[in-house]
Amino acid sequence: MTGVLILTGLEHLAGVTLFAPVAALLLSGVATRHPHDGQLDWIVIPLLRAMEYLYLLALGHGAGVPGPLVFVLLTAVVLHHCDAARRERYGARPSGWIMGAMLGWDGRMLLIAAGGAVGWLPFAYGLLAGYLAVLLVWEATTSWLATPVTTVANAPQNEHGGMAASEG
Repeated sequence: MTGVLILTGLEHLAGVTLFAPVAALLLSGVATRHPHDGQLDWIVIPLLRAMEYLYLLALGHGAGVPGPLVFVLLTAVVLHHCDAARRERYGARPSGWIMGAMLGWDGRMLLIAAGGAVGWLPFAYGLLAGYLAVLLVWEATTSWLATPVTTVANAPQNEHGGMAASEG
């Protein structure tokens, strides 16, 4: 649906039409209750993320939002996704409040669509980019401060007196 809107020209869209990709993605959310045990189910999350990135990029570009502002918003969203994926990989789940505060892909897209519907798209991009950046910096800072530091005396040494490589 986002591809069709891009091909038809986003600069001619108005109001409710901006919600079409968001509505399509929200309808796909119904399928999230499915157990995801199929052979190609792994592709669902990358597709949802790609649609969010494409929507934010296409809408910003088509509506004349300054390029640096679109870039900052996309960077904040991508960094959030990378942080969440890294934490999951290492068994350190992101805190529940930060995941809720980041609004989810559906919340971010709805907020941007609402900003476009009322004609405040550059303001919505700036507001969301600033909000997400503050949350990312806050979470990174508190995570780093809460991580215990290993002293050099407690770290395993190799035969040359340097730090031993981890086994594994």
